Amino acid sequence: MLKLGMAVLTIVCLLSTGCVSVSWEGSAEVFEPLPDKSVGLTISCAHSRCDYVDRQGELVVPRAYKVAKPFFEGLASVYVENVGWGVIDPKGNYVVNPTFAFIGPFSEGLAAACPNEKNLYRWVYIDRTGKAVIELNYNVIRAFPFHDGKAWVNCPFLFSSASKQIDRTGKVEKEILPR
Repeated sequence: MLKLGMAVLTIVCLLSTGCVSVSWEGSAEVFEPLPDKSVGLTISCAHSRCDYVDRQGELVVPRAYKVAKPFFEGLASVYVENVGWGVIDPKGNYVVNPTFAFIGPFSEGLAAACPNEKNLYRWVYIDRTGKAVIELNYNVIRAFPFHDGKAWVNCPFLFSSASKQIDRTGKVEKEILPR
């Protein structure tokens, strides 16, 4: 069965344009960036609301968010209840309005984002202004941060998921299928 699957995959790959490296084995080495400690702010949550405090414990960003993430590259993703995910700067100003279904951490100037709750399989990478600079034109379960110009995305595949490695243009360079 595996040989038949590989034969079919090889034929499909040869017939399609832009064939990529495909593997049935291995795993994607997903990169998670380290939080930006230079901002000097920490998340403080109480009574189902989160804010940001400085090193002395003083409230710096007084808005109450349902979910707050650490700062990455000087920006933090926050969730406003019944509104959506947005991105703030260290002063609490929105640099990306809270209209997204999800926004991940920034890495190499980009963040993976799911623009709409009505289609959770549609993902993009946004720049620091919220503009979609990489559109993923296939179903995606989760998109991960960039590292060394590459990022991994998990895509539905039969009753499992496949991993695809993309470059900064969104081109698939490598694909790992489930065993």
